[in-house]
Amino acid sequence: MPLDVLPNFAPPQVEVQTEAPGLAPEAVESLVTLPLESAVNGTPGVEVVRTSSAVGISVLRVVFKWGTDPYQARQLVAERLQDAQDRRYPP
Repeated sequence: MPLDVLPNFAPPQVEVQTEAPGLAPEAVESLVTLPLESAVNGTPGVEVVRTSSAVGISVLRVVFKWGTDPYQARQLVAERLQDAQDRRYPP
């Protein structure tokens, strides 16, 4: 086992928090959380996607495989979110 001064205690994760002012949790779930979850599912290296919805906020946590570069993970999620936004609001 390699030694490190600051060992990793968790796999790389990307968390996305989205505000939806004035929406009930059910509306946040259907209008924000589920579309974002669908957009991120299938991203290379993703092990699990966890979501939660509350009054006016959606939280999406994407957990990647050990060894995934955190910057690459963030870039992959950002690309998927941009694709989801482009599908929702075409130019």
